[in-house]
Amino acid sequence: MAFPYENRNRRIKERAQPSRITMDAKFITWADTAIRFSDRESDMFERIQSIVGRGNEIDVRHIDSAYKTGCRCFFTRDKGDILRVRAELEALLGIRFFHPDADLDAFKHWLEEGNA
Repeated sequence: MAFPYENRNRRIKERAQPSRITMDAKFITWADTAIRFSDRESDMFERIQSIVGRGNEIDVRHIDSAYKTGCRCFFTRDKGDILRVRAELEALLGIRFFHPDADLDAFKHWLEEGNA
């Protein structure tokens, strides 16, 4: 799953639903027909924002986008803004948050439990 807030990868075909599109969004081009300015944030946006912090708008949009799309896990290296509050986010959203290096064994165990 590719997120509109990340660098594009041609090998990944499925894109997540964006959250809270604004005119200053640098991740959208006029040629991007998959994204509409009518795309709205989820009902959890404000609660995610209160946990992650108002100053972390891109992180909030990214997490909300994962929630809207139905993601069950979320990989990030952001220890300061996302992983430090992962317990709160997991309880709120039902998404598991993993660091790709530090939590690799935990992720494998999560998969073995049938969460694929």
